[in-house]
Amino acid sequence: MTCCFITDTILFVNIFHNKLLIHFHFLYDTQKKKIVADVQEYEIDCSAKNFPQKSFYNAEKSEIYVFYR
Repeated sequence: MTCCFITDTILFVNIFHNKLLIHFHFLYDTQKKKIVADVQEYEIDCSAKNFPQKSFYNAEKSEIYVFYR
């Protein structure tokens, strides 16, 4: 699991389930203490040895980058 802040209170959370090989991500509001966007899931064609190592937010492009092993 990795995460990165989008704003001062919004956190991007990224989770990878090794047995199912599914990537999950969502936005979490730390002030409201709840998920503020739908949980997205994607099946990834990889081995169970993969996992997310780091997440970055690019404010100029409003993009989030997730790097896997």
